[in-house]
Amino acid sequence: ACGIWRPISLLGFSSARLQDVHVRQDHRQPGCVLLQVAVTAEATRRAARAATVTVLLDGEEVARAVTPIVDDAGTATLAIPEPRLWWPNGLGAQPLYEIVVVLEEDGRPLDRWTRRIGLRTLALDRHPDAWGESFQFVVNGVAFFAKGANWVPADVLIPRLTRADYEQIGRASCRER
Repeated sequence: ACGIWRPISLLGFSSARLQDVHVRQDHRQPGCVLLQVAVTAEATRRAARAATVTVLLDGEEVARAVTPIVDDAGTATLAIPEPRLWWPNGLGAQPLYEIVVVLEEDGRPLDRWTRRIGLRTLALDRHPDAWGESFQFVVNGVAFFAKGANWVPADVLIPRLTRADYEQIGRASCRER
């Protein structure tokens, strides 16, 4: 049997709630990262609302902006001076900035959204090389080798599998080596 397999909840609100928050990073300016935080609200009625966006690093505030919510949307732009960049394992530190968005109406908080993000650029580099075409990732301007694996689920209906099924698959794959 297959059905709801992740947590669900019912959300109730009387005025407005945060519907979506989208964070975009701009690393084009040397020594500074610009964050564009687009906020979408879902409202039951029209009212004067604003979203306060705060960026913290290690609990210390590094930037704050307030954007009015007009027609259920607003965008705040924040400058992060001298950003501490996030690096993949083995290439450097992984500092995480906390972004907090608070939707307010008449100075009263209605809803809150919090996420931790790493400030970094990431690109796929494909250019002609001696073997045909490269396929490498570039983070913060530095090319690196990304290794990993891809696993195809053993059944289309994931909840149908038991722990014993996975143990059997593991024993079979060990024998094939």
